[in-house]
Amino acid sequence: GAGMSIAVGLDELRTRIDELTTDPYLLTVGDDGRAHSVAVAVEWRGDELVISSGGTTRRNATSRPLVALLWPPPERGGRCGSTALT
Repeated sequence: GAGMSIAVGLDELRTRIDELTTDPYLLTVGDDGRAHSVAVAVEWRGDELVISSGGTTRRNATSRPLVALLWPPPERGGRCGSTALT
């Protein structure tokens, strides 16, 4: 079947992250318009979602703050989850 992305608010995101068994990919866009993806660790510190990333990812997110987190499915052929963040 066709996949879809379902919007998840930040309040629900905290609960959903705890339910997921894989780390997400952080998707950004570079100056040249190309997608950049990197596996990241995410954690909550108080009310802030903290994402560890490298220099390219930080530059991309600073220049273009609309980014997405994409969780791969826990098994081959399963469904993944994604969340857009600004």
